[in-house]
Amino acid sequence: MISPSHKTFLGLTLLILILPAGIVQAAIAIPPENFGLVEITEPFKFIVDKAGNKTITEINQHNQWQIWQGDNILNFGMTQSVYWIKLELHNLATEQYLRLKSPLLDYIDIYFIQQGQVDHRQSGAAYPFSQREVLALDYLFKIPQGKSTAYIRLHSNFALQIPIEIASLAHFNQSSIKQYWGLGLYFGLMLVMVFYNLFIYFSIHDKAYLYYILYISFISLTYAGFKGIAFQFLWPNLADWNKLVPTFASMAGMFIFLFGSFFLGIRAYKSSVLYWVCFVHVIVLGICSLANILGDYHVSANTSQLVTTTGSFYLLFISIYAYLKGVKTARFFILAWTLYLISVIIYILQLQSILPYTAFTNNAILYGSAIEAVLISFALADRINILKAEKEASQQQALRTLEENQRIVRQQNIILESRVQERTKELDKSNHTLKKTLEELKLTQSKIVETEKMASLGQLTAGIAHEINNPLTFIKANIKPLKRNLDTLQEIVHHYRAVVTKPNWQQTEAIDDIKQEMEYDYIQEETQLLLQGIEDGANRTVTIVEGLKSFSRLGSADFQLYKLEIGIESTLTLLGHQLRENMISINKDYGNDITVNCLPDRINQVFMNIFSNAIDALGETNGDNPVISIVLSADQDWVTVKISDNGVGIDEAAINKLFDPFFTTKEVGSGTGLGLSIVYGIIQDHNGTITVDSIPNKSTVFTLKLPV
Repeated sequence: MISPSHKTFLGLTLLILILPAGIVQAAIAIPPENFGLVEITEPFKFIVDKAGNKTITEINQHNQWQIWQGDNILNFGMTQSVYWIKLELHNLATEQYLRLKSPLLDYIDIYFIQQGQVDHRQSGAAYPFSQREVLALDYLFKIPQGKSTAYIRLHSNFALQIPIEIASLAHFNQSSIKQYWGLGLYFGLMLVMVFYNLFIYFSIHDKAYLYYILYISFISLTYAGFKGIAFQFLWPNLADWNKLVPTFASMAGMFIFLFGSFFLGIRAYKSSVLYWVCFVHVIVLGICSLANILGDYHVSANTSQLVTTTGSFYLLFISIYAYLKGVKTARFFILAWTLYLISVIIYILQLQSILPYTAFTNNAILYGSAIEAVLISFALADRINILKAEKEASQQQALRTLEENQRIVRQQNIILESRVQERTKELDKSNHTLKKTLEELKLTQSKIVETEKMASLGQLTAGIAHEINNPLTFIKANIKPLKRNLDTLQEIVHHYRAVVTKPNWQQTEAIDDIKQEMEYDYIQEETQLLLQGIEDGANRTVTIVEGLKSFSRLGSADFQLYKLEIGIESTLTLLGHQLRENMISINKDYGNDITVNCLPDRINQVFMNIFSNAIDALGETNGDNPVISIVLSADQDWVTVKISDNGVGIDEAAINKLFDPFFTTKEVGSGTGLGLSIVYGIIQDHNGTITVDSIPNKSTVFTLKLPV
């Protein structure tokens, strides 16, 4: 039985013995005292391990290597296969390193074989950052001195585009410093954009700023992941987070679509197609993010790239569309998005080796996104200026409207003054005017009675007539004494004129005698009381009429928000005579401004019928304290109205038939049996419910539930 350690030793020995069997490749020479990049003149050799199960021994025995026809930048695209790279090295210098310039390579295995020794090293984005041979954004491996063969095994979820460079560590350190400076400027700019616009968002609470901030945050996080900055400084010990870079990219896409749609005002054009295209892109990117989080990297990444590509042209289209519709700020968006798309195209062409790999082409997407962020920030600022100008124009229009209203008011005042003068001349016709007012009130009363909702409330007519008759009778009773007092005052004035020719002391005595004889002080006090009585009667009449108007809600043929407290109060006003006649107390708990979407006149009909039944029920009892209680409450979905009384109650058998047409618990001739049937139909029309709970000889509770 051969132990595992002996197997490893025999495998390495066999590897060394068969090493010369590989294809002869000219070595890459590293001259003594080398500092800068070594010119790689020999083409790279590679093989594809689709299954990913080949060992270093099998690779060394392989003699069918493919030649990379290109520069020193290997580009295998998005692939799930394993690639092996073979390099022959002849290092005559010290501190020379091999750099793989691709921060998101997941798995890197490099084997240096020299003089019978195999030096195996591992690195990659799938391992903690601290395990790297050199703590840098890219992967650095020290090259042994002398001749050696390097086999590099590469496997990654991300695109395999790997520039391979050889130079001294000092050179790479200088290059890294420049790289850090460039990335620092970029991410510093993006961070400034985030905090600047966040401050503005908290000031004006504009959703466009929120979407823009989230977009900048996620696009920065995406590029921080691509460049390895996030792995080095944000989550160095959480290697699995590197696989979430497509999620960050998808989230950035979602928020730029939302920003573009909101900023450009797509909904304002009432174009459902454009809105739904944006919505579908957002949903698909959300699904891609979820798929990536759940581990399906390739499907989510490929789908996200496809959706982002189509969405990019969609955003360009809607920005041009908005500009043609007159959205001035769209010009900034068009410029910003066009420049960003150009930078993305340059980066993609570089990935496909159509454009050369340079610092500019490799970082074009960073330049484009930075310019885009600044231009969109300008667009948002310009949007505020435009909104401010529109607000000022609106204020100017409001001012002009106000001035026009003031002019109209002045004209109306002139007309009113003219009418007042006309009315002053007609004071002698006051009796005729009062009679006319009485006729109009009677006409109004007859019209109210004739409406459909009052058809079933004949018993209410007497109460309303009584309520109106009392103040009118009081007004009529005060008119005759008032007229008598006015005649007396005219007589006093006549006497005053007769005595003004006398000496002063005689005038004073005469005036005092006239006052005493005519009871001037009493007449003055009585006149004030009579006028106050007439005013109180008129106010009471107005209150009753307003209650009738509120109850009937004429013209309310459509559903509308209605404050239930108003309907209940107007109904109770109309029933005031019956409530006082039966000495019924009202307990009210209206809650906090509870409203419901309803037909107000129909809901008032419900209150009228239920209150009328409650008054009848309380009239049949001999209790000392008849009470009707009203409680309103509301939750997120329903408004509840509870109306209870402590009357005779309803037995259980009658409750089951209570809402049937023509069913009544009253004596023959006292009711039609249609009141509660009408109530039930109205509540059903409002998609609500009504229930009754009753304890005979104790109480009855009607519970109405209406949808908010």
